[in-house]
Amino acid sequence: MLVDESLASYEVLHGLSWLIHVKVFGLAGWSGPTHIINVYLKLEGNFRCLWGECLGKIKRIIYRIIIHMPDAHFLILGDFNEESKKVMKHLNVTNEINGLMLAFIVGSTITRFPIRGGKKWALDHILLNNKAQSAFRNAQVYQKYNVSDHCPVVICPRKHLPPTRVTPTQTSWDNKMIHLKGDLVANDNSWTRLMTLAFEEDFLDKEHNIDKAKCLVSNQVDCFIKTFDQVCKKHSIKRKHQPDSK
Repeated sequence: MLVDESLASYEVLHGLSWLIHVKVFGLAGWSGPTHIINVYLKLEGNFRCLWGECLGKIKRIIYRIIIHMPDAHFLILGDFNEESKKVMKHLNVTNEINGLMLAFIVGSTITRFPIRGGKKWALDHILLNNKAQSAFRNAQVYQKYNVSDHCPVVICPRKHLPPTRVTPTQTSWDNKMIHLKGDLVANDNSWTRLMTLAFEEDFLDKEHNIDKAKCLVSNQVDCFIKTFDQVCKKHSIKRKHQPDSK
């Protein structure tokens, strides 16, 4: 599962090998979290008879979260290895209330195209809770995908808003001018104050406490930034603003 680096996210562990749960913040500009659960229901051995139990575990995970966060968005997606009607049947087998709906797919729902013949199936699905159902557009199978025998199902939010995390503008200095005026910058008298802070007797005292040391280090950093700005301004070294990566 890939999450854009502009979004804050972390994995929620459940100890299940067939499930990956990632909590994403800032998707489509929403203030609340979006829970994306990626599942793979195996065909091997007796795993097929456990599909209802597996989907019941997903419902319990969602129920525990919605009790505390009713506005949470849930997307459950992956290879379910069965048709949509059977998925909904397994969702309703257990006693837990089923608050999930299959995302409506525009056009063909076929996602598996066997390379060596065989029947075409609609085995890959996206399940949404009520909150997410109204926030996303209809899904679509991306059939121009020739990397695998399974084609991805694509779904997008209705609103395209910027992420809540703001990327700070990067700044840099004219390195060429710093190189040409390196001696003037290094020998400038403005550095005297910084050197005084670096060799303060209180900071070198063996009995100083951690909080005081952190405070002194913080003061040194602030002093260095101010001093560097002053020195560059004095010697006509310009600041260059780098645009955001976007």
